[in-house]
Amino acid sequence: MPPSLQDIVFDVLPAISCILAILFKVQSIELRAEGKLFWNTLSSKFCTAFQTCLRFRPIKEVVISNINVFPLDSFDDSKHLKKLLLSGQFTSGERVSTLSYPCLSSLRVETQPAEGQPASDLTKLVSWTKTNTLHTLTLRMHQRMDLPNFMPLIKACSNNTGQSRA
Repeated sequence: MPPSLQDIVFDVLPAISCILAILFKVQSIELRAEGKLFWNTLSSKFCTAFQTCLRFRPIKEVVISNINVFPLDSFDDSKHLKKLLLSGQFTSGERVSTLSYPCLSSLRVETQPAEGQPASDLTKLVSWTKTNTLHTLTLRMHQRMDLPNFMPLIKACSNNTGQSRA
């Protein structure tokens, strides 16, 4: 029987976590699972290394796709981040921070509810839109029930007087 995707991922995570810690010139990071994968099932060393990379000055673009329960507080202090694409199911995270938020020019959010998990908590994104640097906002709903989840984000963008667009 061939190894499962999860077995393969767990076998290579230690090597990937070592590599991520030394990539200081990378400007774009994409973390994508072909199937649904839960953040809290990944190695803590990998998660720590990945979250550290998000704060590196050269990182301008991040894509997180199909990584469920990904903590949005991972982007606290990622002030150099300009473009963010989130696709999956997200949480605000455990840290409460008023530190610097990303000054995003482009934000794309696609919620994909995970079975047995609450809807994504996008409230953290609302404070990020207050920087008045957002030029592109893309929201993708898979079902009508997603709309209330996006409303605080839409309202925050419409209240900005900058060049934000929703």
